[in-house]
Amino acid sequence: MSEQGREPGQADPWRTRRVMRLYASGETIPLISRSVGWSEGRVHKVLREAGVVLTEEGAALARRNSEEARRSLLGAGWEARTRGGLVAWRRPDGSGSWYSQEVAFEILEAENEVLEDRRSDRQS
Repeated sequence: MSEQGREPGQADPWRTRRVMRLYASGETIPLISRSVGWSEGRVHKVLREAGVVLTEEGAALARRNSEEARRSLLGAGWEARTRGGLVAWRRPDGSGSWYSQEVAFEILEAENEVLEDRRSDRQS
């Protein structure tokens, strides 16, 4: 045991939470690495240990999609908050629960499809 009460090689819990929060908000691995003071390899290891499995190409695509989803949600008036180290989203009208970004984006897309269907029905 070290002086700080952790096993040797064990990650700082606050840094691990920060890595997860930053990754969930769509930040890049290099930026996360600089923010927490770890190497990119260490950030990758922490993400792998948390169950995140992405290839480099998949990681870039996921970040791009994540950023697009975040922008769409913010543009539609959704409220973002960090909860338990992850970003959670609530509907603009404040109703309902807090959702992960993925679920919130699916809800937003479904709502947009319903609006488009209503518009096309009115035009016909």
